[in-house]
Amino acid sequence: MIHVLKSYEIGEEVSAGIADVGLTRILPMQTNIKSHIIHKESVILVAPNECKDISCLDEPTILHKYRLITHNHPDYWGNLLDDIKRHYPTVHTMRVDQIEVTKRFIEEGLGVSYLPSTVVKNEIDMKKLIKIKPRNIIPPISSTYVLTKVETDEVSIFIKFLKDALSK
Repeated sequence: MIHVLKSYEIGEEVSAGIADVGLTRILPMQTNIKSHIIHKESVILVAPNECKDISCLDEPTILHKYRLITHNHPDYWGNLLDDIKRHYPTVHTMRVDQIEVTKRFIEEGLGVSYLPSTVVKNEIDMKKLIKIKPRNIIPPISSTYVLTKVETDEVSIFIKFLKDALSK
């Protein structure tokens, strides 16, 4: 059975033995479980596809024109937002804690955001979102961790499967 939780709750489930395996975007605080990085990827700035005009396709213009949707990822927003505000002190933000809601808001022209590349790959391929090249902001790297309390043969096979699938 698949149980979807916020990233910070997954370590608790694995630690308590409620789940055998967990996938999360943050390192757990629990010391009685094992964590392995199974995937690292770039975070990219994405905007609505209404920004087809070449003059609109740069980081300063996008961050001035649109509200920045933040806190949709559990790990990187603290440092990233500090960096953005250092370069663009007048940026307007909106806090949204779900990636799917963030993507839909961007598609509707309600903002822009920094998201892991695999999370927006389909929307970029379908021309719903566009990638904006960085100028002043160095986008962070997003990591995906697999958590286990006891690493059985079955769990090891599952971890290998995930690593292979994510590396394609």
